[in-house]
Amino acid sequence: MSGTLQRISPPGGGEVLAIARSGLSSLEEAIGRHGSAAPTLQSAARAFVDALLELAPATTVLARVLVTQPYRDLPSEEHAFVDRLAKERGVRARLRPDTPVLTLLASRGVRPAWNDVRGSLGHRAVPLTDGRFVRTIPMVGRMLEDLGYPIDALPSGDARPPGPRLGDGMGVFHVRDAAEPENEAVVPSRAFVVEHGVRSVFGLGATYVDGSVLVVLVFSRDLVDRETVMGLAPLAATLKRRTYPAVAAGRVFDRDESGVRLGPDGDR
Repeated sequence: MSGTLQRISPPGGGEVLAIARSGLSSLEEAIGRHGSAAPTLQSAARAFVDALLELAPATTVLARVLVTQPYRDLPSEEHAFVDRLAKERGVRARLRPDTPVLTLLASRGVRPAWNDVRGSLGHRAVPLTDGRFVRTIPMVGRMLEDLGYPIDALPSGDARPPGPRLGDGMGVFHVRDAAEPENEAVVPSRAFVVEHGVRSVFGLGATYVDGSVLVVLVFSRDLVDRETVMGLAPLAATLKRRTYPAVAAGRVFDRDESGVRLGPDGDR
């Protein structure tokens, strides 16, 4: 998407406010051009975070796109990540083939390692086995709750997880100032916040027809108020609408070189 967007000169509220005021339409147009033509949701997600960093290069520390997908449908590397995490956290027995997994599709940031989903040490693929476990990962739990995902309805036994009862009008996740002590429980990595000057963290969400949830997550050096974040909320809905054909056709992830998938009973 390089070369299609021009950086917006920020007003007093910073680059994020500038996007909300005057850059939203150009970013939505970029999503339209590249999202509709993208062969997979994952490739569209990469184009989206690239475009976001083009518009706000000075203040965007990290931008990510995630989606919930059934455990059985994950690529083999994400399967391995979930298996390892679930074993370490004592929830391996709760995994079912249809357990939703919050999976990182695309990542762009100020460090080279953040430009590859494989560089994520803790959030590459988080199994949503039940509400109690999800809340042990503070930012994930708070983000999903704020977006409206029913984590308390997630099963701990044989029941299948419900899809969120939401359409385009999801809530937003918003931490106005991550540097404030009261927000340490939500954004627990103090070293990350201090080293990179992170102020606001916000997430936008949208839901596909099959119940999968799409999330845009941004860590910014701007101090962003909730009204501005609400103004950006249509971005996630636009990305969802433009990528619906790919998702409906099962083209969520880029091709898995190993070809390994789980069978209907959870066997590889």
